[in-house]
Amino acid sequence: MRGSTPSFLVSLAATMLASGLARAQVAENDDESPADRQASLNYEEALRADVLGKHLEAQQLAAQALAVSPDGRYAPAARRLLEHLTADALSEPARVSGDRALGSKIAYVLSGGILGGGTGFLLGIGSNTSLGAGISLVGIAVGVGATLLSTPAVHDGSAPVHLWSWGTYGAWMAGAAALLWNVDGSTAAKLIGVGAAVGGLLGSLLGTATDLTAADGLAGLVVGNQVLGDVLIFEIALAYSSLSPATIGATILALGTVGYVGGELLNHRIHWSPGRWGLILLSAVVGTAFASLPLLASVTSSGPAVATLLAAGSILGFTVGCVVTIGMHPDDARRPPIPVRGSPAAALLPAVPAGTLAWAF
Repeated sequence: MRGSTPSFLVSLAATMLASGLARAQVAENDDESPADRQASLNYEEALRADVLGKHLEAQQLAAQALAVSPDGRYAPAARRLLEHLTADALSEPARVSGDRALGSKIAYVLSGGILGGGTGFLLGIGSNTSLGAGISLVGIAVGVGATLLSTPAVHDGSAPVHLWSWGTYGAWMAGAAALLWNVDGSTAAKLIGVGAAVGGLLGSLLGTATDLTAADGLAGLVVGNQVLGDVLIFEIALAYSSLSPATIGATILALGTVGYVGGELLNHRIHWSPGRWGLILLSAVVGTAFASLPLLASVTSSGPAVATLLAAGSILGFTVGCVVTIGMHPDDARRPPIPVRGSPAAALLPAVPAGTLAWAF
């Protein structure tokens, strides 16, 4: 909400007066067309939404007023309001809440440290315990330091989410490559570590240099893992003995790319919020957990039964999450990316523990 409390009250009073005049005009002009009457209602609601700080809703209502009656009585006022709201939206990044930006930066730095530590641990597999721990510590330090350098580019929460989403995607792709190349366990772990780091780097770039939102990144994570998880459950539990590792690796490569990229592009059109995707992810996890209870109770141990239960629970939980969150608010309006201050390369440094690559292979 913009301005001080007195200015807000003045604006609210002016809006109420404008609404009253609009209604009076409609009442006095019974010969007014239905399109003009609908446009007046849309314009009135747009004014009220703007005063209440619901700027995206106001923009949509003003556009509807113009679409209903482009040449009617309220068209000039609706057009001026829409231009005003559009100008405000273009300058919105400069007014992002400090608390929100701070929270995003903290999440980004912590994510970089965790991803760097995980990468260092995977790169250190096969070393002695002390050396492995040292590599992990170096990874944490480099991850935290790299993300601290690039925090000026973090403004709306999209960078941390894209870091995790594409870090996970990179790990999946590296695991698929390990299966295709049939490498040993230690080398596979190192490949997965490098894949996660590179994926996180590219994801951070996506989150800072494009208009993709945090919800887009979370959609890719949820949809990608949902598709991969359900198919892999059946591939591994039903027919692992008859499938080569290369077949499973090829499945991961194909479905992982379709799921992650498709999820982001899908949300870029439907505009579901991060909160909604988070609840859908939680619902899928809870559904899978409930489906695993018969396994824990030793009711069944056969491969087909296990695969059917887990996949059915995951799909049911995902579907229920989509249905029960229908009324949630849409994703934030797209905003132009904020230029990165300082070195452009700073936006490319989420969690790549460069100092640990000497131990990779």
